Amino acid sequence: MDMCHSNNWVVAQKRTITQPALIAHDLPLGLAIPNFFYDAHVKALEMEIVGSMVPRLPFLVSGHNTKIA
Repeated sequence: MDMCHSNNWVVAQKRTITQPALIAHDLPLGLAIPNFFYDAHVKALEMEIVGSMVPRLPFLVSGHNTKIA
């Protein structure tokens, strides 16, 4: 059985120099040309999000806003 695994890391707030906690992950995908993901920074009246999008999908696949990652 072929399974996809993603790696995730979290560094606690007290262990960082800048104070916010650090969160990171990598998606289990290989390199592709053209690129599969595109960077996006979306601002609206009450929302601001930054992350990666896939063309034709109306949401971020991976990203963060000011409150959650």
